[in-house]
Amino acid sequence: MLFRFSAGLLFLLFTTCVFSQNISDKNYREEDLQGLLEQIDEDQVLQLELLTALHFHKLINDYRNSKGYKSIYWDHKLWLAARNHNVYLLRDIKYLSHTQARSKQFFTGQYPEDRVSYVIYSSKEFKQAGFENCYGRSSLDRMSTSILDKDDINQYALNTAQEAFKAWKKSSGHNQNMLNSEHMTHGTSFIFGKDGSHATSVFAQKQESYEPDTLSFSCFESLVDLKDVKIKVDYHDFSLPEDKLERTNYKCFYMVMEFFKSENIERNKALYKMTELKRTPKDQKELKKAYRKQRGVKGIFELFGSEIKYHEEIIRLNYAEFIQLKAADPIRSKLKKITSEYNGKEIKSWGGDVNTQRIGEEVEIQIKLLLLVEK
Repeated sequence: MLFRFSAGLLFLLFTTCVFSQNISDKNYREEDLQGLLEQIDEDQVLQLELLTALHFHKLINDYRNSKGYKSIYWDHKLWLAARNHNVYLLRDIKYLSHTQARSKQFFTGQYPEDRVSYVIYSSKEFKQAGFENCYGRSSLDRMSTSILDKDDINQYALNTAQEAFKAWKKSSGHNQNMLNSEHMTHGTSFIFGKDGSHATSVFAQKQESYEPDTLSFSCFESLVDLKDVKIKVDYHDFSLPEDKLERTNYKCFYMVMEFFKSENIERNKALYKMTELKRTPKDQKELKKAYRKQRGVKGIFELFGSEIKYHEEIIRLNYAEFIQLKAADPIRSKLKKITSEYNGKEIKSWGGDVNTQRIGEEVEIQIKLLLLVEK
């Protein structure tokens, strides 16, 4: 495997100032994104993190433009992947690495592209998202908490972004990632904790279908004149994705797979194929007949002492909630309720499918499950 990332070490100033903090050092996924963005006005730690990213976003695009390269877009999902890796570095290992160990608490994927897949539920929305820069810090030269008003916070964010940019610019590997003409988007995370600070940048390459995000939050208006954030409007061309419904449907199905994996219940291809039939049988006799047809002789033996249970659940959300993955909690709640119905009986395997249809401004999510359960 060819690794497309590079690392460096940078010693940063670190502040002990006490912020109000809702954002925590945990693993975030796409389903958490909307909630994080909604709390930015109230969370100074989140403001500091994204304000530093805003300054870095300007620096990297000014730099690219000065070298004749197109600007790159900002992406919140790549930011989450970068932030998750920062937390891993800071909390789990306390040194720099581009790989993660599954045994660690904050593991989200062995390699950078795996960590992006973790955030987006393996939906393959990005092309070549394995390019990564990262660095660490020292907790030397702590700043006084009494002088950190909004202007001080903004200056601290700018200084941090500039130091990261300068360090990466001096390193050939980092610099290549920042100037790669094929790179179309990035997410860069800076986190600040009592044990130190880390920064990670994750880049993805050109793709035809894409929807960029913005860092122009209203809470920054008193800190940065957003009109003066001079990012040359010379970006790669793209078309907005047309398959949002299908893509989100896949993520919902992936959540179902993850749930059963967490319960150590294996997926059964025969049961899955049965849920794809135009009319999924529901009568026990018909279910067993269909299962034997799929499994042959194996199915006959597997049905000794077992029966097949059919479940169907419907979840309705408005379209915006569905795209924001607000179905995640209802899906897990319904699956937990279904599996708890069997009062200790072993669920040997499962098969299922998730289908969605848009009805006006609402989306109907249909979850079909077949479970092979001991009698």
